[in-house]
Amino acid sequence: MTTITPVAGGSGSSLYGASAGAASSTMSFSSKTFLKLLVTEMQNQSPLSPMNSNTLMTQVATLTETSDIQILTGLERVLAQLTEAESATGLLGKAVQGSNASGQVSGVVQGVLPAPGQGSPQLVLNTARGRQSVALSTVGAVAAKPSQLQAVEKAGS
Repeated sequence: MTTITPVAGGSGSSLYGASAGAASSTMSFSSKTFLKLLVTEMQNQSPLSPMNSNTLMTQVATLTETSDIQILTGLERVLAQLTEAESATGLLGKAVQGSNASGQVSGVVQGVLPAPGQGSPQLVLNTARGRQSVALSTVGAVAAKPSQLQAVEKAGS
């Protein structure tokens, strides 16, 4: 069997969807990509020793599994973000203690901002020093009222 190099697509992208110069740890396969691979492989195979149909089916199954795994991974990531967003909105009106660049912050959650990049959603707190934000992932204590939060903080120390 002949080794096949990636076929370049439009705008400098390779057949796998990553830019030709960029190193990518994941490849995204689509039905269009699969057809390009299949046609390229068929064009480059030796007429004297054509590909075995079992080999072709194995390759198709591998490509399909890879594509399915990538889809599931993406769905898991979206589900995790939605779960985190739901947790953050569940804290609206509650007193929380978290941390940000200025240190420990306590206050009542007034709003939720989307996660920056792959980070955690930001909780907007009404604090004694004005509005501040903390990442959901930094929250260490939660209470229904600010007075209860102080009791939780003291019990945790």
